[in-house]
Amino acid sequence: MSDIKSYISNQKNIIQHDDFLEEDWTLLFALIMVL
Repeated sequence: MSDIKSYISNQKNIIQHDDFLEEDWTLLFALIMVL
């Protein structure tokens, strides 16, 4: 889970646009469901 948390913080720093962030969260939640 620590890897996922660091991935989230990295994406927050890299992606500043809300539209991209929403898409990224969707992919991230799908990733978590698989794990």
